[in-house]
Amino acid sequence: MKGQRFGRLVVGEATLKYGRKAWECTCDCGNRVTARANDLRRGMVKSCGCLKVDRITRLRRTHGETVGGRHSPEYGIWGAMIQRCTNPNNKNFHHYGGRGIQVCQPWRDGFRAFLADMGRRPSSRHSIDRIDPDGNYEPGNCRWATQSVQVANRRKKTHCKRAHPFDDRNTHIDPKGKRICRTCKRLDSARRRAAVKTEGVATTS
Repeated sequence: MKGQRFGRLVVGEATLKYGRKAWECTCDCGNRVTARANDLRRGMVKSCGCLKVDRITRLRRTHGETVGGRHSPEYGIWGAMIQRCTNPNNKNFHHYGGRGIQVCQPWRDGFRAFLADMGRRPSSRHSIDRIDPDGNYEPGNCRWATQSVQVANRRKKTHCKRAHPFDDRNTHIDPKGKRICRTCKRLDSARRRAAVKTEGVATTS
């Protein structure tokens, strides 16, 4: 291992890391790092950390949307939009990509196209909003809107969690204003009656 190069690292002397054999490596930038042989061979460790920093710096220079080391609000909104529509691990994916909401290809390909179509948001109270809540993120269906406007435009659920329709015949509004599915209510009541009946039979037996 000694003398071999892995990315920006040159392997030096053997040592121990957490009680296991490892290698002292010298990075091209001059810093030193300790890494295990398997991590080096698999490409899991390629530098002291400077490689990642350089990549982030190049990315920020590419889109030109950093001020004082921070992304612009529009760039952050664009990135969040891409994530919730394309990344199944995103906590909001099921509300967007999971139900078929997509980002148009030009916007997916780069931030500059998104900014050219949307422009800067009017104020810090504005964020991106889809005019048709069931439509995609694309020119003509997106605007900058305040939270109150977006709440008024929020998609209204047409079905309950069991996929029963929220129509006039199947919807009950409780005293708190919450919609109740009549079909679910009937099914739950029938299930409870059946459970009580079964319990009574078991007791008499």
